[in-house]
Amino acid sequence: MVAKRLIMVLLCLGVMAAPAFGAAKDVIYASESTPKSLDPHDTTDTYSGAIEKAMLEGLMGFDKDLKVIPLLAESYTFNSAATEFTFKLRKGVTFHDGTPFNAEAVRVNIARLMGGKLKRSSLMKPVKELVVVDESTVKFVLNEPFGAFINTVAHPGALMLSPAAIAKYGDQVSKNPVGTGPFIFVEWVSDTVKIKKNPGYWGGAVKVDSISFRPIPESGSRVAMLRAGQAHYIYPMPAEMLKVVQADPKIEIIERPSIVERYLILNTRYAPLSDPRVRQAVNYALDKQAIIRIAWGGAATEADSIIPPNLQFYKKQSPWPYDLAKAKALMKEAGFENGFKVVFLTPNPSNRLRATEMVQQQLKEINI
Repeated sequence: MVAKRLIMVLLCLGVMAAPAFGAAKDVIYASESTPKSLDPHDTTDTYSGAIEKAMLEGLMGFDKDLKVIPLLAESYTFNSAATEFTFKLRKGVTFHDGTPFNAEAVRVNIARLMGGKLKRSSLMKPVKELVVVDESTVKFVLNEPFGAFINTVAHPGALMLSPAAIAKYGDQVSKNPVGTGPFIFVEWVSDTVKIKKNPGYWGGAVKVDSISFRPIPESGSRVAMLRAGQAHYIYPMPAEMLKVVQADPKIEIIERPSIVERYLILNTRYAPLSDPRVRQAVNYALDKQAIIRIAWGGAATEADSIIPPNLQFYKKQSPWPYDLAKAKALMKEAGFENGFKVVFLTPNPSNRLRATEMVQQQLKEINI
């Protein structure tokens, strides 16, 4: 396993844009990303997870304030040692293919995750066994106390798929997801995913008829689609175009604190990044405020923790200040005054690419 260290750069604000003229029944959502899979148990990217959550649900979930709430479970209890968590399941819920949601459906999904072959299998590492108490009750027995297990159950990687769909499609369930949520999968053609409303959704009426998720990587194209009425929502809002879009009376900008953080991941198994003085020098050499101002148009704040402030486990810390003189001194002390070469990989959406180019420029100041 590759050892890693994180260099905090910034905490992005969630900024999206939508036309202010009435509610569309068939919504087009333009995003910079392309979905990788629609199998929640084998998905790690945020965009795929967002689409999955429109169709699939877990025992627990998060509300808009990131508080854990019941979804397919009506309630839960746990023992004093936090080693047993018992869930009472919501009755009368069916998957989109007519398969009943019950304790057996939970067992199939958890067994699939516990198989250890999927990208989200690690979520169930704390679980020793899942006990089916009765048709509407399941109990998780853990290997050791784990008070945050409710958050694990609320994780997007623990969404429930129809057992019939798992049996029918196998690995191809990633292209044929069947859940219990407010929207039903229609098709995945090229890179566009279309879903339609579930008229029998247990949670109440759905406000739109369909949503088409279209990947539009180029920022200018997303904004042009929005302004021309060819897209109803875009995400993310390109920071360099924020002022232009704000001046358009037909468009509403929605801004919320995000849980997305951007950072450098450093491989510490090999020199010179194995030397903590070098890693400290990198931190001191990065002018995060300049990156926020230029790459994100000010729509971000400097991170002081790997956990964002709007999550329950956040504890305020002191961010690393920009101090080029100290960075150079640490490089000299570590024996790397003349620097070295290192490769960083980055996705290509404009904000992240621009930020990485700024990191490259700033690290040149300490000969990296």
